[in-house]
Amino acid sequence: MNDTVLLLTVGGSCEPVVNAIRQTNATFVYFICSSGPKGSEVVVDGAGKPCKERDKEDQPSIVQQTHLKPDQYEKVLLNDPDDLNSCFERIESLSLQINQRFPNARVIANYTGGSKTMSVALAIVASLRQWELQVNRGIRVDLVKVRAGTDTPVPVQTSKILLNHYEQLARINMTTQAQSNCWQRRRFS
Repeated sequence: MNDTVLLLTVGGSCEPVVNAIRQTNATFVYFICSSGPKGSEVVVDGAGKPCKERDKEDQPSIVQQTHLKPDQYEKVLLNDPDDLNSCFERIESLSLQINQRFPNARVIANYTGGSKTMSVALAIVASLRQWELQVNRGIRVDLVKVRAGTDTPVPVQTSKILLNHYEQLARINMTTQAQSNCWQRRRFS
């Protein structure tokens, strides 16, 4: 049986991350989180009850809630969760590590948590590496948040987007080639 590797962007809300881990049954989890005193790394495996959800009782860390052992996860720390280039570079370098450590693994990238920049960086790398892309969906009560307990990780289909992109590139290439051929014929006639 092949391994399943789950990459998650982590922000201030633990519940969607916990749900994603529970529902994917990953062999190994990479938590992509911000570092520092105000960073999201504390909710991953911090002491006490670092998971603080609005209008709910504080909860233990994500690792404690999901019963992950130390050899089943790794924190990937980002110094600036709003710098797209550094987030992309860090996650891209992580992809090489995943290929070496889990060569035939199913890789799922869930971009539900974390900053928008962290999510975009993960989605870009996932698309380039052809990983499965996933986001948690649930019932929205307002524009702020999905109702607690209703979120479920769902696959995101990127094939149509990528096909349209490659089709557009092919059209541009064919048009450029045709224009070049016309110019060459006129020049030598």
